[in-house]
Formats: sequence, C-alpha cells, structure tokens
Amino acid sequence: MNQSLDYILTYLFDKDRYQLSLMAIDSALKERVGNLIRNGFPPQYLIGGCEFLGEDLIITPGTFIPRPETEPLVEHILNHGRYKTGLEIGVGSGAIAIGLLTKEKDLFMIGTETSPIAIETCFFNLKVRDLFGRMVLILTSRIDIFKEASFDLIVSNPPYIPTRILSRLPLRVRYEPRVAIDGGDDGLVVVEEILTVATDLLRSGGLLALEIDPLISPKVRDLSSAFDFKIYKDYRGQDRYLIGVR
Repeated sequence: MNQSLDYILTYLFDKDRYQLSLMAIDSALKERVGNLIRNGFPPQYLIGGCEFLGEDLIITPGTFIPRPETEPLVEHILNHGRYKTGLEIGVGSGAIAIGLLTKEKDLFMIGTETSPIAIETCFFNLKVRDLFGRMVLILTSRIDIFKEASFDLIVSNPPYIPTRILSRLPLRVRYEPRVAIDGGDDGLVVVEEILTVATDLLRSGGLLALEIDPLISPKVRDLSSAFDFKIYKDYRGQDRYLIGVR
C-alpha cells in the first residue's frame, strides 16, 4: 500500500519520491488517500487520468477506465483498412475513438453513451486534442436510431461481464459504473443487440470490431453468422477481439 500511496502523492504534487520525503504533507491528506487505496478506490480516479495508446486521458469517477487489453482492438481496426465514417457504441472517455481519429485523418465518428458524466469526459478529451469537430456525441441508450448502411466501421467495448460474476470482481472495478460492465445474465445482452443492429448499419465490406469476454466467446460465434469474422486473442492468449466484415 505504501508504494501505491507514494505513487499517488508523487503524481498529485508533481514531485519525485526524494522531493516528496522532504515535504510536510498534511497527515490527514495522507490518511485519506491511504484509506481510499486500501478500500480499492481506483488510482486513475485519484489522479484524474490514465494512459491509452500513448495518450494521457482525463478520467473522472463515473467513467469507465480504459484498459491496456483494449489497445489491440484499435490496432486490429487500423491494420484492417481505411474508414470514412465510424460509430462507437458506448464511447466512455473517448479512448478508442481518439486512438482511431488520431491515426485515421479522414475518419468522422459518431459516439453513443448512456452516461452524462462519460459524455462530458469524452468531450474534454476530444477538445484538448482538437478532435471534437470530427466526432458527434449522442446521449442515448438506443443504437437503432441511425440510417441503414451508414457506416464503414462500428466499434464497441460493450458491457460483457455476466451479472452473477460482478460481486467477485476486484474492489477497484466495483467503483466503476455498473452500466459499463454488466452484460446481463449471460453477458450477451448488449453484445447481441450490437450484432443484430450492425447487420443493418454497416455498409457492404464494413467492419465490426468488438471486445468480448473469453467466457462468452463460444456463444458470440453462434451469433455472428451474418459476418465473415475472426476472433483474435489478447496478450494472455484468451479470445478477446471479434473482428467481422459485413
């Protein structure tokens, strides 16, 4: 815990550990931060940010925290082709969209999100990179509101954890918004909805890219018959990324 506390304090005060040792930091502050760490409060919320694909993103409580295992999803998309129009379902902090927009200079995206907090966080992350003019954010829980065959790309890191497993997750994960991780009884509620709608929204030859849970991978295969798809493995050798062509 002491290492975690030192890490947080060095970040907050912009000092190295030696400089930090010379400072008279209020003991109440140290105790408060220490208690938060002991109780699993995510350090990304404490420092207000995290890194994703080399970008320092603002992260606020109430916004899903991007993970390193999502980075290859962006890389698979970029390696597959070029895109003019994209839709991200559940844009969160904007990590995936920013990863794509900074590389695909001709890409324009629409992002949907159910959380006003996440929308505001994404807006800021886009604005500081001068990307907001290339993305429209829509606060909605619906994904059936778009014109048919409108997109070259649909991407999502949807909630895919079965509800029964949520109570077993690490404490730090349970501080994150439940709507961003709870995939329903079988983990497939949102995934199945995306797969259904994507068949109408993607242009011929368009790409669908999803992050999935290895536990639901066999079921996802059965739901993906409308696509010429492949499931790629993550760094740990587990099924994680569904990449399908319409």
